[in-house]
Amino acid sequence: MIDWDKPIETLTGWPAKVISRDYKTFNETLCLIQIERPAGTSLMGWHRQDGSPFEGDYPIRNVKEKIKGWVLMRPDRDSMDGRYLANSCVYNSEAEANMAKDTWFSADPGIKTVYLTWEE
Repeated sequence: MIDWDKPIETLTGWPAKVISRDYKTFNETLCLIQIERPAGTSLMGWHRQDGSPFEGDYPIRNVKEKIKGWVLMRPDRDSMDGRYLANSCVYNSEAEANMAKDTWFSADPGIKTVYLTWEE
């Protein structure tokens, strides 16, 4: 399912943008998409409201968002191979993560502050 309010691209990574979200045919409403090709030219494509291509057009997806942040990791006490578990909070800075570490986990010396990046 496409979120039309977020940036889109083709599955090959070509940038795309929505020109119209309400083109009406006889039995459905389509989105008109402009796709930028590497050669500097554009293509036009039609997609259904759920994001699926209409009659063989290029498949599209939302651009993957890169997320960065600091997390706290603690040893997994149930693991015999030294695994760590991450807490569910992502902090904007190492200082902010360390402050949370000192506040919430001061009794556990195994807590580590780790910088991570990932895509969603």
